[in-house]
Amino acid sequence: MRGEKFQEECGIFGVFPHPEAANITYLGLHALQHRGQESAGIAASDGAAVHVEKAMGLVADVFTEARLRRLGPLLEHHPLFPNRINVQFARVVSRGEVAILIWERGAGYTLASGTSACAVAAASVKNGLTDRRVTVESPGGELSVSVGEGWDLTLTGPASEICRGTLSQDMLRGLST
Repeated sequence: MRGEKFQEECGIFGVFPHPEAANITYLGLHALQHRGQESAGIAASDGAAVHVEKAMGLVADVFTEARLRRLGPLLEHHPLFPNRINVQFARVVSRGEVAILIWERGAGYTLASGTSACAVAAASVKNGLTDRRVTVESPGGELSVSVGEGWDLTLTGPASEICRGTLSQDMLRGLST
């Protein structure tokens, strides 16, 4: 840093190794921002190199769809997750609403996901960030999630056909065994 030093207002947050490292780091960065921070960044290693995403602005504004598209594959295929993982960037809007961006393992950037909506709602409730009934907003639309006292989840929202396909006979035989 050549004579530079961390400023009094600077905050550093890190998590390693933990299965929820991405979510914990995001929440930690968000918490630091409440101390007046004006920028945000995440460094992730793929085992060969360290990849850094950083920019000036609020955490919720820095971690955009473009950044999710860059970080998603790194996090999905990180050596810490041998079976790969889904990644959600979540921003608590209010006690009753959370906005998310989604990277699904094997599919990539995804407009909507009931599983992701439920996971984010449960994590938000568990961390005391929202009430037990949460509207989860994603680029594909809104879903409503209720988190019960026993952590049972009820997901409601629209469903729409996005494609049609035909399965081969070999595929159908494989599914029946």
